[in-house]
Amino acid sequence: MKIMKMFCMSFGWALALGFVHAQTVAPAALEGPISSIQQAGANVNVVVMGITVRVRPATVITTPTATLTLAQLLDTTPLPGRSEAGFVGGTAIVEGNTTAAGVVIADTLFVEPAENVVIGIVTENSAGVLKVNGMAVTMLADTRIPAEPLRNDLGFEIAREAITVGTIVALEGYYSASSQALQAFILEATGIPALNPGLQVSILRAQGRADRGELEVRGGVSGVPAGATVAVQIRAPRANGTSRLLGTVTAVADVLAGTYTYRFRAQGITPFPANIFARIVRAGETAESATTEVSL
Repeated sequence: MKIMKMFCMSFGWALALGFVHAQTVAPAALEGPISSIQQAGANVNVVVMGITVRVRPATVITTPTATLTLAQLLDTTPLPGRSEAGFVGGTAIVEGNTTAAGVVIADTLFVEPAENVVIGIVTENSAGVLKVNGMAVTMLADTRIPAEPLRNDLGFEIAREAITVGTIVALEGYYSASSQALQAFILEATGIPALNPGLQVSILRAQGRADRGELEVRGGVSGVPAGATVAVQIRAPRANGTSRLLGTVTAVADVLAGTYTYRFRAQGITPFPANIFARIVRAGETAESATTEVSL
């Protein structure tokens, strides 16, 4: 579905501009296995499903958790738990244009070894050993695809030692047959208190419809006493460093002590924001979430 959506958008754009008939340049979108990554002068050629993709210095290159340089893309050092050179044998998602010769010029390139997801129960977490449903888990330290901080289900950073046996966790990464371990870059645990005891607010999801001005935002709050009234502001940043208030919602207490959840819904928002953040002002203290792109 992801690649078909990319194709439909690109194809419609091409027809509107007449590029399909000109046959000098056309939009390109592909997703598939990587068979080689080679230096090509100032550029890098990545072969995906037999298609040559030209990656330039201006191409935005990302992995699930990092933005790469051309040198990092070319790095042949095997990623942890793998024997292949760098990202060879992994998956690429490309968006860009195709030349008349059939070469894809990438505007954006996303690469990863594989996309493996696990939701399960922690069966061991001691002496540096972490297992989920009996499967070993290693948190990645490679700068090309580093693990994000461990978080709870409200998006707040947690301590690894706080994750007890029996905790439900969600993991993303790639499985290594050689090490028989999931090389993970994301771990989210349910019911674990935030590492930082102070006031915090998060955005877990932000989605909307610009044509209707509809916006829905979900997130969490941590570091407030039981019984407190927690008002969460949803704001849109301005270019001059200020922000615009879109609305306010009252958070409700969660099962975990000191935490709250909220769900903000609004209609008729104009101009519709591309990015938003959440803010809490309480007892003279202010906390803000990271700025989040609204998914349309």
